[in-house]
Amino acid sequence: EALCDRVCFIFKGKIMKIGSVYEFYDNTFTGYEAIIHTKIDVKNLFNNIEGVELKKREDHVIVNFNEECKNAVVNLILVNNMNLISLHPRRASLENIYERYSENTK
Repeated sequence: EALCDRVCFIFKGKIMKIGSVYEFYDNTFTGYEAIIHTKIDVKNLFNNIEGVELKKREDHVIVNFNEECKNAVVNLILVNNMNLISLHPRRASLENIYERYSENTK
């Protein structure tokens, strides 16, 4: 993925798809990821929002969420003065995309 600008999916000896890495990523949006730094316990804050998954790290928290709860999550971060380090869309990996293609050709 980092080395190539073109990719080919082969399944059972047949070429399923050839194209640029960006062509494979079309329509693979899976939600958002926010990385925040805060001293407050965020587990209780985000507990009431459906579609949120928290991953606590040593000095930050990763918040994964879907489109439906985007506004609620961003507002909660702003209202509680959390330090937003990063906010970006998530996408499927090439491995996930390959699995999807191979399942559709079985």
